[in-house]
Amino acid sequence: MRSMILEFPDDLTCSYLDRQYTLEESFLVVPSFSETGEVTYYLPEGVWTHLLTEERVEGGR
Repeated sequence: MRSMILEFPDDLTCSYLDRQYTLEESFLVVPSFSETGEVTYYLPEGVWTHLLTEERVEGGR
């Protein structure tokens, strides 16, 4: 487990992210603490693929 700012030190937005983290080299983990399971998250630069749906999304937004 690594905090976002350690994994992406050039991305200043990551310094504010205290609930999401990276696992190993390939996984971004975003826990959900709501009853509905909805969550807001940030994706650093790059192309990210959802583990279950295989949807690809451009990061950095």
